[in-house]
Order: sequence, then C-alpha cells, then structure tokens
Amino acid sequence: MAHGLSEKWRGAGDDIPRELGKDEFERWLWRKGIVEVSQYADLRSETDFPPFDGLPEKEDIDLGFYESEDGFSYRPRKHWCFLAEIIDVEEFVRLRLVVKDKTDCTIPIAFYTDGRGLELDPSRVRRGFTVAILYAEQHGFLDLSVGIRHENPTAIKIFPLPLDELLILSDKVQEYSRELKGVKTCQGCNKKAASLQKCSRCGLFWYCNKSCQITGWKENGHKADCKLLKDPDLQRLFLTKWDAFEDPIDFAPIS
Repeated sequence: MAHGLSEKWRGAGDDIPRELGKDEFERWLWRKGIVEVSQYADLRSETDFPPFDGLPEKEDIDLGFYESEDGFSYRPRKHWCFLAEIIDVEEFVRLRLVVKDKTDCTIPIAFYTDGRGLELDPSRVRRGFTVAILYAEQHGFLDLSVGIRHENPTAIKIFPLPLDELLILSDKVQEYSRELKGVKTCQGCNKKAASLQKCSRCGLFWYCNKSCQITGWKENGHKADCKLLKDPDLQRLFLTKWDAFEDPIDFAPIS
C-alpha cells in the first residue's frame, strides 16, 4: 500500500493529473481504468491538413499519400484535406476560386464537376469563407498555372468563416473537447475535472454545470462556435482518424 491506495492504482508519476482537487481526484482514480483518451484532429496539422505545397502532384505517385499491393493500382494510404480561404471568385465558363492557404500561398481552384461549380450554394461562394477539399492534388493547367482541378462534388465543403477563425476554433476544440487521462477542461471557467458534462447542442465542449455553460455561451464565444460545430461536416474534420484509411470519406451531398 502507498498513501492509502492499493498497488492496483500505482503508476508513473507523470500519469497522475496533479491539478485535480481531492474529490475530483477520487472520481478520476476510479474511472481511470475505463475512460478512453479522446483525441480530436488538429486543423493546424500539416500532415492531415497539408498546405498547397505539401499536396501530392496529380501526375505523380507520392508514396507518402498512396500505396499499392500489386505495383500497378494505387489507393490512398491515409486521408487528407486541403484548407484555404477564398479571396476571389471568378465565373466564366466554369467557377474558379482564388484561395489562400495557411502558409499564405495563393492558388486557383477550377471546377470540373458536371455542374462546373454551379451546384454550390451561392451564399457560401464568397470572399472570406474557408474551402475544404478532400484528397486534393496539385494540378498543372494549360495556361501554365498550378492549382487544384476539382472534379468530385462530394469532396468539397465551404465553411462560413475565415481560415484563421477556423484554426482558432480548432484550438478551442483541442482545449475544451479532449479528455486526457480522464480529465476534461470546462469551457466556462477553465477548471479541470473528471466529471463534466458536454454541451447538448454540439456535443463537443465540456462544462461543470449550467452556470458554466451560460458563461461559455454568453461570454466565451460558444454561442457562435456551437452553431458552427453542429455542422456534421465540420465535426467530421475533427472526428476522422486521418491516418487510418479504409474507405474514402466525403461531405454531405450538395442539395
């Protein structure tokens, strides 16, 4: 026995959440064996959400992104998603978006879908919104420009906020949605505890009680964040296991 605890609960010193109070530590202690560590994707990751320069080239087989069992046919070895902010919209024969990625690289996205981009909700095709494209590749156009040739209408989503705000929202998800060693952080008061409750609307952020949820909603920006986080496609970005490919993922079909 050590400090009144059975040997069953002894472990490495860095495995113990020292920031918990006595009561919360007891709750953590008895849940430690059953609570999973909740991980959410970080949109700042350049592995899962590469900038344009980190994308594979369309006419080249990048073994960091693709794999083959027979040496002839290839399939993705992981998922990835390109994020960029729309800075200009051009419409002529087909929709063409000029976007800026997280490294400030500016490139065109040309739509080669059946609808030539007209299938998108016009209210979302606007400067300052963020476009997400699954399995994006670099493409060289006949005018010698390099960008993205977009062909799959279910591989694209436009989120109604700037890229920098989306990345800040991702930071909040890392802080207030994760469960590390059974410990969560309240978005209302920043208290760390083992027994918190999730927001019933978005199902992501943790709160001590109703009072903390009101504080988070009114004072800490969750009213706006929650509306965004309720979008199943945005949740998919956070919940997908990007390094575990079985089948392609997509966004909700455009209606």
